[in-house]
Amino acid sequence: MTPKEPSMSKPRLMSSVAALAVAWGCQGAPEPATSERTPEATVVISLKPEVQAAIGLQTAVVARRTLPQALDALGDVAARPEAEAVVHAPLDGVLAEVLARVGDRVRAGQPLALIRSAELGRAQTTYLKALGESRLTQRERQRQQRLFADGLASRRERDEALQRDEAARVALTQAHEELRVHGLTEAAITTLGQRGRVEPFQPLRSPLTGTVTRRHALRGARVGPSDAEPLFALADLSVVRVETDIPERSLLTVQAGQQASIQVEALQGGPITGRVVRVSPVLDLATHTGKAAIDVPNPAGRLRPGMSARVHLLTGERATLAVPVTALQQEGERTFVFTALADGTFRETPIQVDPRAGDWVPVREGLTEGERVVTHGAFDLQSEAHKASFGGE
Repeated sequence: MTPKEPSMSKPRLMSSVAALAVAWGCQGAPEPATSERTPEATVVISLKPEVQAAIGLQTAVVARRTLPQALDALGDVAARPEAEAVVHAPLDGVLAEVLARVGDRVRAGQPLALIRSAELGRAQTTYLKALGESRLTQRERQRQQRLFADGLASRRERDEALQRDEAARVALTQAHEELRVHGLTEAAITTLGQRGRVEPFQPLRSPLTGTVTRRHALRGARVGPSDAEPLFALADLSVVRVETDIPERSLLTVQAGQQASIQVEALQGGPITGRVVRVSPVLDLATHTGKAAIDVPNPAGRLRPGMSARVHLLTGERATLAVPVTALQQEGERTFVFTALADGTFRETPIQVDPRAGDWVPVREGLTEGERVVTHGAFDLQSEAHKASFGGE
């Protein structure tokens, strides 16, 4: 059974000196608090009961509690690799118009730029000629089939018409595929056939709905499929990824599906909830850490790649010795508490702790179950400890 925590009410610390003066003045000036160092150089302080009452000193029992196990780490916001895309020029030409800028939100299929291409014009011309030839040979094939059925044409004439139609259909298919290689959609090819004239401007269309993250397109520049640099990079940022390094000792406690709390200093408001989607199966040999990827909903687009984030991971529960967070004292890199001994004596006890869990701090080393620690009034005890360290009374 968890021991009951004492009441949290106490006098304000700023009035503790006045309270001590009253206690001494009204009760025949009791002996002041004394402090000394033990052979282990640990400060031990003695306080009379009336002085403890005057400063509102309270204690709590060190007990084993079931606390949520958490992990805090730093991370960076990035786009999800599976939601990124780049756009290259599908054919040689000149950028006649650039329609999208970095930061623009675009829809899938929306034009990003226009390329004027002589190569495309030639491919369209070839397609239109093949389309016309195919229409002619198809009509001739149908005519020869009717004449042959009526006995007005020979088998050879019918077969030759079939061969010419088949050859025209093959040429049309090749011309059609050439246009597809150049980036024309089926709808654009159909429109070309209906229009019947060459249109040498080819739109570069977005492959996804998202945001333009990079642009290497300049109007008037010569471009082609052999260019190493893509003209545009895009990302769907409706969900972003936070990547963080997990220490080796904690890596096995992090699993896909666990909930994470993300705090971004650049944004106003509270933390954002995300979920672990992947944990790296290998460690970085230099840092002995593994990567964890956390996906975070971003419907308003406030989270942007490159932002820094603080990650709080809930990795389960564990039973551990714990003390109230108010018991902890910090001095430089030292963490300690004051443990209550017999006859109003309090000892400065160094401890090692894990990250806090709400109002409690798990204790890894330094305390045993059943000990009592000071939760309120430790400031006055620490002042006495400072006097002892400088040889004061």
